[in-house]
Amino acid sequence: MGDRPTIVLLHGMGGSHRMWDPQVEELAADCEIVAPDLPGHGLNRTRFTMEAAREQVLKAIRINASGPVHLIGVSLGASVALHVALAAPARITGLLVSGAMVGLPVKALKRQRTVTTLTPLRALAVASARMADPYRTQDRDAFIVDIVQAGKRTQLDALDAIRSDDIGERLGRLTVPTLICCGENDRLNRASVDVLVDKIPKATKKIIPGGEHLWNLQRPKQFTNLIREFAFDKTA
Repeated sequence: MGDRPTIVLLHGMGGSHRMWDPQVEELAADCEIVAPDLPGHGLNRTRFTMEAAREQVLKAIRINASGPVHLIGVSLGASVALHVALAAPARITGLLVSGAMVGLPVKALKRQRTVTTLTPLRALAVASARMADPYRTQDRDAFIVDIVQAGKRTQLDALDAIRSDDIGERLGRLTVPTLICCGENDRLNRASVDVLVDKIPKATKKIIPGGEHLWNLQRPKQFTNLIREFAFDKTA
């Protein structure tokens, strides 16, 4: 693969590899891109657990990259990325996570689980897309379709995995340079930023003014530029 860096992109809950279409379109000429579907999402019909997600991402890295990779994840993908980096630090040259869900209040997770259980699936998908506020119509439409395809079971499995996640106790072992991002308006997950920055030795934080939870969809060009800066030490 020569000098082309490899970037691994992990999507958010309910989404799929299609969440990264804007970044793939912009970055494919400059780097190798690996964008797997997490368990229960997209074309991956296995059931979601954090362990299964970690192992499947590690397998994708082994198959597609001969050296260390830049690992990037949003929302659920951010949580998975942290587990991957802990499991195989030698394979990760840099870690960028946004909207990571670490140490969230149990009440908030219970409330989200109740909403997911009681809300009709398509209404849930439309509401999720509305909150994500994708810049491009095709990304909004794809997100709705992906959430419906993933179904409630996958979202409930993911929420249960986040609730039982004990990764906070091991974050001090992460040794790779880490950029912790969060949208300014993502109030639920803002607290996770401080936890991660405090516990990860080489972590820095970046709050995105006016950004939502999935600001990679809301501001795809800005997110792509951040990836360029992170992986290439330059902006587009």
